[in-house]
Amino acid sequence: MIMISCRKFLMAFWLFLISVLCHATSKSEPKAILLSPSATSIERLAADEVQKYIYLRTKTRLPVLPSKSGKSKTAIRLSCDSSRLSPESFRIDRDEKGLHIVGGSDVGLLYGVYQYAELLGVVFTLHGDIIPDEPRRVAFGEWKGKSCSLRLLAPYV
Repeated sequence: MIMISCRKFLMAFWLFLISVLCHATSKSEPKAILLSPSATSIERLAADEVQKYIYLRTKTRLPVLPSKSGKSKTAIRLSCDSSRLSPESFRIDRDEKGLHIVGGSDVGLLYGVYQYAELLGVVFTLHGDIIPDEPRRVAFGEWKGKSCSLRLLAPYV
């Protein structure tokens, strides 16, 4: 009887310790997806795609908020910058405010979102998306920066 309660205590202690550690490291997790209030339909599609793939990988549904709300400190920010990037290129960067996916146009932003989904473990094939079974945390620290100027599907490689 004493041995069983000691095991239960140790199990409860380890579960508590794991939950505390997970809560302490969850500060860097995204709290929202931020998008410009004047976003085009393709930019809104990009936000929906980020939301979908994060949900499929982590079972966490992030709200899509206007970028001017500023309530969420750590967020995934989606934007377009045609002055620094060519139309179909994108850049994925991380800083203290979260993850930034920037496209040279709305199409480049969509390409960046799909690259981010691939970084989460999603595989895109001609027959549909392959989503890994095991859930995953979305950690910002795994990617330093990624830039791409051309995206294509090469099934023969």
